[in-house]
Amino acid sequence: AIEGCDNEATDADHDHEIVEARGLLCGSCNRALGLMKEDSERIRGLAKYAEQCLNIKTTREVCL
Repeated sequence: AIEGCDNEATDADHDHEIVEARGLLCGSCNRALGLMKEDSERIRGLAKYAEQCLNIKTTREVCL
């Protein structure tokens, strides 16, 4: 399960190359991981954006 996610983890996450199970995620987190192409750098970039623009009250210039 993903830290901070309160949804029930019912979807099996797996490595698409070797088809090996990695764990359980909620459906939304599992789809998000797939949409981000399982790219940890891209995921960190999105998390940074979310912290700057969504969770912290900042000036609009930071988010543009």
